[in-house]
Amino acid sequence: MLGLLVDTWMDVTHTQPPAVPLMSGEFLLQSGEGQAYDEEQADAWLGQTGWRNLERRPLAGPASVIIAEAV
Repeated sequence: MLGLLVDTWMDVTHTQPPAVPLMSGEFLLQSGEGQAYDEEQADAWLGQTGWRNLERRPLAGPASVIIAEAV
């Protein structure tokens, strides 16, 4: 079984893609909540729930998709 996680996944330095830290800051200012996550964090969540990351592919704009499979 495959799963798709679409989001604006960041790199581990939380600086790329450049639009994402700006979006997180905007969410924080507007709602008091703002967080961006990187692929390694998603990998940890997947592992804790019986899934594994197969690959990450870019989408239009800053978004990307993590393709995962149940193990």
